[in-house]
Parts: sequence; structure tokens; C-alpha cells
Amino acid sequence: MQPNHIRVFLGVNYHTVLGENVHVIGNIPELGNWNAKLSFPLTYHQHGNWSRALTLDRRDQIIEYKYIIVKESTNEIRWEEGSNRTLDTSSLNLKKNELINSKCFFLNESHNFSS
Repeated sequence: MQPNHIRVFLGVNYHTVLGENVHVIGNIPELGNWNAKLSFPLTYHQHGNWSRALTLDRRDQIIEYKYIIVKESTNEIRWEEGSNRTLDTSSLNLKKNELINSKCFFLNESHNFSS
């Protein structure tokens, strides 16, 4: 990892059904700039645990993001309920990797990537 970057681990526990995946979407290019087609997919581990490392510029910034559920066969997405999450990179400990672990609640309605 380059010295001008930091690594953040995003993680959530959410039980999906076969064919669904958890992604993160947000207001920076690494999270797709709110474009679901460019969202950041998490990796499934076990027991509903999803996570993945995200490398960010070290510069101070406020990142807004949400978790989404993507149904791969139809490209339908379900958005996390509530306000956008925020991550202030100026508050991260730059000497070690940061773990951001979250609880999620999702809307019942689905939307298609193409909408």
C-alpha cells in the first residue's frame, strides 16, 4: 500500500438468500459515486458476515455511504434504510488498519440498476 493511502475494512452481518450479494455504495469513486453498477462488492465469509478492505486516499474527507443488496440474476437492488452513513477519514488511526463494522436494515422494495 502506498504511503498516501489508508486501508479501511467495511463489514456487516446480514443474512442474504442465494443469488444476493452485499455491496457498498457511496459518494467517492471507490464506492461508485452513487452508481449501483459501480458499487463495491463485499466478500461473504460465513454466518451472514460480509466484509472487504477498501483502500482510500489519506486526505481528510467525509465519505457518505450505504449498504445495498444486489440480486445478481436481475440486477435488482435493495437500499439500506435511514440516513447515509458517514466516515470521517480524519478520525481514523493512520498507524493501523481500521475496521468499520455495521448493522443494517433494508427497504423491502427493490430497484433495478437500469432505473
